[in-house]
Amino acid sequence: MNRRGTGIGLLGIAAILYIGRYISAAIIGSGMNVWAGHFEDALHVVGQAPLYWSMAAAVLGIIYLVMAEVEHSMGSQTSSSAKADTLPKNTTAEKRN
Repeated sequence: MNRRGTGIGLLGIAAILYIGRYISAAIIGSGMNVWAGHFEDALHVVGQAPLYWSMAAAVLGIIYLVMAEVEHSMGSQTSSSAKADTLPKNTTAEKRN
């Protein structure tokens, strides 16, 4: 898997972890008789770990995407200059003669 795919995968994992924290709190809170003000308590039961892991995965995903774009832009600059050096010059003038 290339860096771009890894970055997108890590961002997807970050989104799932972030959403999962709130879905878990909603599932925990669904058993409560009184909902008002207890969602924060349900979030406390779930904990901060999914939030921290989602932030870590998002940061790593962004780093991988930036690295892939920098690598791509540096690779396209060197390959375009290399292609320009290998192309024959004045091929149309030679064909006419």
